[in-house]
Order: sequence, then C-alpha cells, then structure tokens
Amino acid sequence: MRTSPQLTDESLKKFYEDDYRAIYVGDEKASDEFFKEQVLRGASVFSFIKSNIDFKSTLKVFDIGCGAGGILVPFRDAGFTTFGCDLGRKYLEFGKAQGLALVHGEAASLTEHAPADLVLLNHVLEHIKDPLGFLKSIRGLLSDYGYLYIEVPGILNVHNAYKGDLLMFLQNAHLYHFTLGTLIPLLSEAGFELVKGDQLLRAIFKKKEKIHKSSGNEYHKVLLYLYYLEVSRKLKGCLKGQRPR
Repeated sequence: MRTSPQLTDESLKKFYEDDYRAIYVGDEKASDEFFKEQVLRGASVFSFIKSNIDFKSTLKVFDIGCGAGGILVPFRDAGFTTFGCDLGRKYLEFGKAQGLALVHGEAASLTEHAPADLVLLNHVLEHIKDPLGFLKSIRGLLSDYGYLYIEVPGILNVHNAYKGDLLMFLQNAHLYHFTLGTLIPLLSEAGFELVKGDQLLRAIFKKKEKIHKSSGNEYHKVLLYLYYLEVSRKLKGCLKGQRPR
C-alpha cells in the first residue's frame, strides 16, 4: 500500500528536521522517559537479533533514523561498536550527552564509518519515498556478510497494534505500508535474503551476492484483512449501541 499524495523531498526533509518529533512524540527535545523507552525497545531488538544470528564476535552496528540513539545502548553495553544518524538535531544532542556516537544526516552520513556488520532500520522504511533505492544504498554500507534488521508497522497487525483502527495506522509520515510478503521481494531485489521475520512486522535479512528478483501477490490477503477490520469495527459499534456508518 502506498500513501498518495506525498510531500516533496524538500518538504519531507524539513518536516523531519523541524516538525516530526514535536508532532509524533509531543516534544521538540528528547526526554529521559523517551530515551528510556528507546533503550527498552533496543533490548527487545537486541534479543530478537541475538536469538536468530550467531554472533562470533562483537560487531559494528549502524542505527539509521536513531532519534536519541537509545536503541543502540544494549548493543553498546554488549561491547559492540555503534553509530547512529538522524535528521532531528535536538534528539541527537540528548543521545550524544549519553556518550553515543551520533551524526546529523541521512544514511550516507555514516559512510566514513562503514562497513557495518549490522544496520538497524527501526520504523524507518515506511517513511522513505524510494524504498528500493534506499535499501540498495544501505546494502552499500554493509560488510560482505552483513545483516539488516527492519521493523515497520505491519498492515496485517493493525488489530493488535492499532486496536483495529485503520485510521490510526494510516499516518501522514508513513509513505508505504508493508506485509512480510511484500517486504521479502522488495529486499530480494535490493540484494538481501530473509533470515527470520513475522507479521508484527520485524525481520532480519542477510546481504547476498546474487540478486534474484522474486514476486508475490499480497493484494487479496490485504484486501480481505481490511474488509475484516471494517466489519469488526461496525460490529463493535453495534454492540455499543452506535449507529453503523
């Protein structure tokens, strides 16, 4: 699924530098609470990756769109070398004060620290206007045997994460909406193969030398799921005595 219309590239950059955090988090500056939530989220991400990848040694980790960088803390504390980047300067300042190596800019701003063994894209890909081109550029930041962790809002997880409300799921900042079935062929075309994934939606991909394009049709599955959400919404309304609309 694709959001249309979309902001221009120039407007998107300004949006993320000046408005995004204030609108979606409620504060222009990172708070202790926000950072602690990021650290807890990082622990969950670290656990998921650790349970599916056999690390022979500590790795170099990049977090693209890192916010205040809290997700990197569990990796740093485990002895990994970590770097993060984001367009929100004020949030970066908070993370830098915690001793994290954070850079202002997009993914290319970490090129001087490449190659990374692991790149984290935690709720980032859904914000990108050209997902395929972006993923190919991320591939260039990875070592030959590097891994990519992706987490995005899953279309087939609306009933869990958004209380079944599709309008809460559809946000102006989210340009593309994925299922695991649509994510896999996109990553395959960008030069990655799936290691582990689910419909929450979180997935680990491994960089591969040979790129095999694959296709999948999730159209009917998504359509039926959205129909289910709408029927459920109306049924709940009737049970509460509301008039269906």
